[in-house]
Amino acid sequence: DVIFITGGGVLGNLWRESSGMVKSILQKYKNKKVVIFPQTIFYSENSSDEVIEEDKLLFENHPNLFVTLREAISYRYFNDHIKCTGNSRIFLAPDMALYLKYDSSTNKNGVLMCMRKDKERTINDSENNKVVKALIENNYKNVKYTDTAYDGLVARKERLNLLNEKIDEIAGAELIITDRLHGMVLAAITGTKCIAITSKSHKIIGVYEWLSDIVSVYVVENNNSIP
Repeated sequence: DVIFITGGGVLGNLWRESSGMVKSILQKYKNKKVVIFPQTIFYSENSSDEVIEEDKLLFENHPNLFVTLREAISYRYFNDHIKCTGNSRIFLAPDMALYLKYDSSTNKNGVLMCMRKDKERTINDSENNKVVKALIENNYKNVKYTDTAYDGLVARKERLNLLNEKIDEIAGAELIITDRLHGMVLAAITGTKCIAITSKSHKIIGVYEWLSDIVSVYVVENNNSIP
């Protein structure tokens, strides 16, 4: 058997409840090949040395682990700090959503604000209000809020429809302002203009390297420059 772990941004210390799933699999199935689809690995400045060392040993002690990192920052970190053993290997590959294809001939109108509400958020309410004010002052009257995350579980049979609805929503906007990685990615594949705001990890600026030739996507690292 081969065990595949979904891509995303759970490796590191930001989302320990989710990285615990990876930890459990690596501990229990050392005799199986484990493939981790494109991930970001990130440790915040307040991360303890014990947590980092525990994760390091976990990766190094699995002899048949294939880890795919979705941006060069994570790839360099893994390559510099974690020594693969046995048949284990690491790879640099794009976030899997970048392989989606979309006919971007949709008429575009209005602005979507797609903002995080969790601990990765870096823009506060005051800065958010300044952005909306700047949009209105620049004649963007139709401003709506959306998100790429859903509360609660999504049934398997509903997933594709919900995904397509979200892609169509972003495709129908003239502009999206977002601190969601996949807000930026879906904007890129639908030809929607995008201002992407960096969140607490490096995943947006890292994945942006795959998109740097798309002039309609712009990454902001200083929230004061958003307007």
